[in-house]
Amino acid sequence: MTDLLVRDGRMPGRPEPVDVLVRDGRFAAIRPAGSVPADGRVTVLDAEGGLLTPPYVEPHVHLDSVLTAGEPRWNESGTLWEGIARWAERKPLLSRDDVAGRVRQVLRWYVANGVLHIRSHVDVTDPSLVALRALLEVRESVRDVVNLQIVAFPQEGVCSFPDGERLLGEAVRLGVDVVGAIPHYEDTREDGVRSLEIAVALAAEHGLRVDVHCDEIDDEQSRFVEVLATQALRTGLRDRVTASHTTAMGSYNAAYAYKLQRLLLRSGVNLVCNPMVNLHLQGRFDDYPKRRGLTRVKEMLAAGVNVAFGHDDIMDPWFPLGTANPAQVALVGALATQMTAPAEIAACHGMVTERAAAVLGLDDRYGLAEGRPASFLVLPAQDGVDVLRRQVRPRFVVARGRVVAETPKADAVLRWPGEEPGPVDFVRDADRPETASTRVRPSVPEPPEVLPEADANRVRLSVQEPPSAHGEPEASRVRLSVSEPGAGTEHDAPAARDATRPADPVAWPGGATAAAVLSFDLDAEAVVLTADPGSATRLSVMSHQAYGPLTGVPRILRLLRRHDLRATFYVPGYTAERYPELIGRIVDAGHEIAHHGYLHESVRGMSAEEEGAMLDRGLAALKRVAGLRPAGYRAPMWETTYATPGLLLDRGFEYDSSLMDSDVPYLLAEHGGRGARSLVEIPVHWALDDWEQYAYVPEVFGSGVIESPAKVLEMWSLELRAIHEDGGCFSLTNHPFLSGRAARLRALDQLIEMMTSLPTLWIATAGEVARHVRALNPAPRSFPPPVVE
Repeated sequence: MTDLLVRDGRMPGRPEPVDVLVRDGRFAAIRPAGSVPADGRVTVLDAEGGLLTPPYVEPHVHLDSVLTAGEPRWNESGTLWEGIARWAERKPLLSRDDVAGRVRQVLRWYVANGVLHIRSHVDVTDPSLVALRALLEVRESVRDVVNLQIVAFPQEGVCSFPDGERLLGEAVRLGVDVVGAIPHYEDTREDGVRSLEIAVALAAEHGLRVDVHCDEIDDEQSRFVEVLATQALRTGLRDRVTASHTTAMGSYNAAYAYKLQRLLLRSGVNLVCNPMVNLHLQGRFDDYPKRRGLTRVKEMLAAGVNVAFGHDDIMDPWFPLGTANPAQVALVGALATQMTAPAEIAACHGMVTERAAAVLGLDDRYGLAEGRPASFLVLPAQDGVDVLRRQVRPRFVVARGRVVAETPKADAVLRWPGEEPGPVDFVRDADRPETASTRVRPSVPEPPEVLPEADANRVRLSVQEPPSAHGEPEASRVRLSVSEPGAGTEHDAPAARDATRPADPVAWPGGATAAAVLSFDLDAEAVVLTADPGSATRLSVMSHQAYGPLTGVPRILRLLRRHDLRATFYVPGYTAERYPELIGRIVDAGHEIAHHGYLHESVRGMSAEEEGAMLDRGLAALKRVAGLRPAGYRAPMWETTYATPGLLLDRGFEYDSSLMDSDVPYLLAEHGGRGARSLVEIPVHWALDDWEQYAYVPEVFGSGVIESPAKVLEMWSLELRAIHEDGGCFSLTNHPFLSGRAARLRALDQLIEMMTSLPTLWIATAGEVARHVRALNPAPRSFPPPVVE
């Protein structure tokens, strides 16, 4: 296989352009632009500053029915039910060649649009299973280009269709990847529940995934998604289960929707919304106002549930339009769900890329990282928002290191009276790379003057005594060098920006002038066991730490519920394993779970490999117990290394909350070189940590001074007011075994009263703050390590 080198591309989260080298179908190197040499064996593509992204992922389509619109009759009413009736008329005309020919044509459309992973539902309520057999053949024949997952979909029911259960089992025997169901179409609710039990049991028995057409109806009484989520939780399938459509959720009352939201989060199930098709199909029986017929996308995302967008149908009895273009689906989804803030539009792009990949369970088979399969897109766009707004087509589509689709550059040419003909690309002048640096941003002041670029990353402070009589001045000389990792001579090109420049001010959402995050480090026994393993035999000490999960957390949850606030709980993996029911209660209450080590380990003295293993162990524990992969990390004891940012980025973390150099969040680069990845940093400080005020366990930790809650409230109130006036982020850290005690929690209650009385203070979870800051796209900052010579 010929090597491939993509020059001058830009990756999300990296401010500087990169070169990407592909060998043997995998990413071999992702380096700063211009640093990867090319030889005669390499095919070179010029990205011309374009955006590099993973390929699009289609999480929900019906390939067996594509391109059959009007055969033999059109769906004149536009309803789901007439669509099913028209399809029943078309099924007798199916043949292997008919199905395979239509599918191959649409797969070409998909690949040309940049889609390389597809999950297709295939109707198995056909005794001959002709469509399924044809799709299975196509799956094998296209696997070098397209990863195709096939769902056994009982279009006309499992229990209500003659022999439906046997046909579903036969589809599994033939080799489908996913088991489906359609409970709301069954004759009775009991049949619907039974159909889910059958599908989930089949999947669990054969190690398959589950994807159910769930509550695709405008009936607010259709509530099969709660049954599916409960089965996902009880069987341990969790995120291997997907509920597609769930359009009835748009008609649920607020109280039930809130209850359901907590169950979905705890179960770990994915949701797939099909905005184009369900806007077309739903609400057909409504007078006015007409329901949109979509699931609660924005609310579920905010709660931490994974949601993706799918195309669903392409020119078939249910939908007469479509070109297999996920950018179009995401644009319609953004409009239909009213997700039109910049961060929300970017999230919609994520729902046809990373979030859709999570639905298919692609894990390390997806994404731009060294060692992973080299499947990616080169897009002539600035970012995901630009892709959706201008409906940008991929310049190149690369599947496992091979260019499989290419779209020639072709701007419209305008012949304006009195001017020379010129191109129109629909890019705002202020957004062009060559002019963006001069754009006026009234809400952000000009940065302070910094050292010239040549000196910004390399500072030498020399203290030298006069030479001695013996001519030996070097003995008294001390030199401090601050330089980039791996830097060579003084003439090395420095990074564009490092920690010698303060973080930019943050423009907070919704008219807010400052932000606040309430966080709770649920250390429990872990913090003691890692400091002194011998304390495991000290019952009194263990009971002191158990106060947090047993008494403190329940009090804290009641307090947060009374104020209608959501917080972030940083949980060591060991704590999650020891108190799984408590973690479930936290998730059910709608709070964010973030990573806090496994046994609250300090990374001082750890190698990068040991630190990575600690992160992985904590991730695995949270996945087992809570069914989720956290977006955030807080280092135990706020102790990090220079390897930590890269290790977190390798594992898909979106933010860290461990550093102390700023009052506002910012993007932290993994290193000071070009092309560095970045994650959001939400700074903390000892003054806003209850540990320094209350922590004391004899012979383990603490000074022996336990402060009054009144003093702590006074200090934190002063900090809150000052940070609010300065436009910063008030990031408060509490430990349930400390602040969960009665008088201290009463002081925290009074502080929260003060917080909620500030009309321009945005109180959010750490994850919400991180997503907002990422959407602002500030210039990342690095921390070059000091070197004492």
